Amino acid sequence: MKANTSITIDEHVLDRVREVSNGNISSFMERAARHELMYLAGQAVTEWERRRGNDVEARALADLELQQAAMGQVRETER
Repeated sequence: MKANTSITIDEHVLDRVREVSNGNISSFMERAARHELMYLAGQAVTEWERRRGNDVEARALADLELQQAAMGQVRETER
């Protein structure tokens, strides 16, 4: 799933929410809706990965390990 597709869908959903609420949506509600949309997009990507047979948890742990190694290298160079 591409990020720009997700953003377009998010904006479409938020436009519909504004339309239903007659354009009266608080910034709090918009942030809550965006947060929920991000969560749902993450769930959709995870499900898509699982259907393709990819081990989502193993990939996430490998990504975390790479991030930690990169942070360790940055700390080493700062000393």
